[in-house]
Amino acid sequence: GIKKEILVRYTPSVLDTEEECEIKFESKKIGNWSFILRGKGTLPSQMDLTYIKTYIGGVTSGQINFKNPLNEKITINVELKCDKYPDTFNLFGKKNKYQIDSLSLVVIPFTFKPSILTKYSANLYIKCKLNEKEEIVWDYPIEGITEIKSKGVDFHFKTKSKVLYENIIYLDLSNLPESNIDFSDFSYVLNITEEKYKSLINKCLTINFNQKLLRNKPKSFKKLPLEIKFYPLRPFRTEFEFILRKKSGGQWIYNIVLEATQPDPDDTITIKSVLNKESYVTFSLENVFAREAKFVAYFSHDSSTEFSV
Repeated sequence: GIKKEILVRYTPSVLDTEEECEIKFESKKIGNWSFILRGKGTLPSQMDLTYIKTYIGGVTSGQINFKNPLNEKITINVELKCDKYPDTFNLFGKKNKYQIDSLSLVVIPFTFKPSILTKYSANLYIKCKLNEKEEIVWDYPIEGITEIKSKGVDFHFKTKSKVLYENIIYLDLSNLPESNIDFSDFSYVLNITEEKYKSLINKCLTINFNQKLLRNKPKSFKKLPLEIKFYPLRPFRTEFEFILRKKSGGQWIYNIVLEATQPDPDDTITIKSVLNKESYVTFSLENVFAREAKFVAYFSHDSSTEFSV
């Protein structure tokens, strides 16, 4: 038989009380159907993680949107805790008490002010007393991300099309607080805003951590060596962000320009003919890819009209 799934969303408005509703289906062929649904509200578990980021020494603000799920007006007390790094997170305006009507929304703003390059964790607790014995607590975890972002172009990788560019660059990590850096703690992503170049960059650019240099580094070494290989097959120019992330906290954002210029001629073809008589020449092209590749053959606009292809 054919089954039909019906999505039912239940948002409890009372605690420890069973709520009930009826869903009816009407059909001329199979008659009417009635389903009884019952739900019961329980205490909330930990809420979704909220991310906030800024640079070292900077101040930024975030917010938690809290909706009163109960069918009565409540008073809430708000507490923001960050035990390891006190005063990094603070409630905006120091307001920690709110009255909220039933099913109404309140915005709870807070500030984030990091002082060192690391990961910051905090919890915003919203507490509501139902009576002398019962209390509801909503726990909103917050993760603060510190970043160092460059304003200009940090690296410019340029080569002719069909010519391999290879280089090793060093990323300065001297602003990290620890003296001995665990380089296995790092990963990176490319933030490519120009959609048309995403696939192209993934094919022609490879970036790897140079393991040989990392194995032989001095203990106090605070530079991360990257192997760059750039092998473009056609001309293009674009700028994107290279984001280096430290799992235990902090990220660096570098601006990179990739530029592939016009290639050198692949070959020189000589063709001879007597006046007013056509002459032909043929040559082969090799497809270096593992699948079929479309191509177009044409003469440049400044070529003589006596040539055709």
